[in-house]
Amino acid sequence: DVYYIRWQDVLAVFSSYVSGNEQGAPVAALTEEQLDKLREHVALDSTQKLCAYVQAKLSATVEEKVLLLCLDEHLHLLHCETISTGTAQRAALDTHRIVECTIRMRSSRVVLAHNHPQGQAAFSDADLFATQQLRRILDSMQIQLLDHIVLGKQGDTISMRQVMGWSDS
Repeated sequence: DVYYIRWQDVLAVFSSYVSGNEQGAPVAALTEEQLDKLREHVALDSTQKLCAYVQAKLSATVEEKVLLLCLDEHLHLLHCETISTGTAQRAALDTHRIVECTIRMRSSRVVLAHNHPQGQAAFSDADLFATQQLRRILDSMQIQLLDHIVLGKQGDTISMRQVMGWSDS
């Protein structure tokens, strides 16, 4: 079936979701194509918007996935790529693929995200260590890792930027 959707309606749903006025999780009902079209209209300029986007992308996933969001200078999504897919409990962080994708998309700002389909939105020691290593590598290339978001089984999210107190520099 082919149907058309007005972008004002999509943006209204997205905006109501990220502002906390949602009933359930309406963004998750959007198709991948509709989600990707949001990048033309919505800047992912807050942790709340980033978390809502990650929830929409990963909420139905049963295995752990690592996503890389490449953003432009205005924090609009240029590209979202699955970096790796693992089991229900583990997925690898492929630094080479992250760097390659970031350069290919000509992005100087990225966000890392992954889900814990069997657990809580929490950072493991391995998550913290790998993210700090990746952040140093990207910093040396003048690429800013803005955040690393984890989505838990119940739809809860956690932001490494907030937990670790990352600054804008």
